Amino acid sequence: METILKPREERLQMVKNRRTMRIAVPKENFDEETRMPLTPQGVEVLVAQGHEVLIETKAGQEAKFSDSQYVEAGARIVKSHSAAFAADLVIKMSLPTEDELQFLKDGTSLMCFATQHKRSKDLYNALSAKKCNIIALDFLTDGGVEPIITRCIGEIDGMLAVTTAAHLLENTDGGKGVIIGGVTAVPPTEIIILGTNMAALRAARTAIALGASVKIFGNQHADLQQISPQLPNQVFTSVLHLQALTKAMTSADVVIGNQIAPGTHSYVVSADIVKMMKKRAVIVDLNCNYGGRFETSHPTTIKQPTFEYGSVIHHCLNNISVLAPHTATIVVSDIITPIITNIINQGSLSYAIRDDRNIANGIVMLNGITTNNYVAGIFDADYYDINLLIY
Repeated sequence: METILKPREERLQMVKNRRTMRIAVPKENFDEETRMPLTPQGVEVLVAQGHEVLIETKAGQEAKFSDSQYVEAGARIVKSHSAAFAADLVIKMSLPTEDELQFLKDGTSLMCFATQHKRSKDLYNALSAKKCNIIALDFLTDGGVEPIITRCIGEIDGMLAVTTAAHLLENTDGGKGVIIGGVTAVPPTEIIILGTNMAALRAARTAIALGASVKIFGNQHADLQQISPQLPNQVFTSVLHLQALTKAMTSADVVIGNQIAPGTHSYVVSADIVKMMKKRAVIVDLNCNYGGRFETSHPTTIKQPTFEYGSVIHHCLNNISVLAPHTATIVVSDIITPIITNIINQGSLSYAIRDDRNIANGIVMLNGITTNNYVAGIFDADYYDINLLIY
């Protein structure tokens, strides 16, 4: 089947021609990814448009979607991992691994997260050599401040950060033996949130609903002005100053680290400040995959999600939404299904990029050429303006 997402190298006018497409979803081959990019409902939409959808057997198992549900939606279940890469468009939650490179044909289009899972420079160069196209889930936009999937998954991340911290404060896992909210005659727990994006907003709302005292530290005054009207007046907000943050953290029961400066890889909170926290306090770092917000953070796993530094409990999953994969899958699928439809209806990826800036923002590799400056920096690749490649 001819690939319609592969842009031509020469910049010539291309005739729009809507055709059917083969779309495949492989099973993720490492334990730390439980989410799935397409629900049976998403598959049903694509099949109704005449497209063929391949789902590797048990690909949706961790997200609690069965093979039979996908079959009922019109998908074809494939038994081998290699068969799930034999498509025009391969949709995954992560970039392929080194072992999966052999299954990719030249010019394959990938829709996946580009930066949420660590991959080597050699692997990225191999994808470039195969002249792949990468539509990055973490860079697709809809006109908002944050990329759309980052923002929507952030809702899940923020809520899970608080409920996870609540569990870690309990006695069951060696916590302080307290609940996250206050009760009559007992002061509420103190929660600090670093950041002002959607994850921070959801974390704050969840913590307030549970009765906690919340303080939010933002990188800029303008960011705090955006989030403050969406929260009750009693929420304390402050621009990030070392002295104010240090003082707040010494009395905090929970600190939730969020991305406070987009595109940075440096930590915000030093080990010296962490040492000053109360015994059995909890840190939930939502940004370990981007370097972490704490000097003491390092990525943890689903099987061993926590560790202790001094007397402070750390929870540092790279992507905390893997704890709620069913919900996360619905969110991702609902967002990307119309985007896939839009790209196909345009007749080529080049046309879709020209006609829709939000799709263009999501392209990090086009015909093997890196078109996102941030991704180029991560993989030490040459960067090219996407507009020079499509016009």
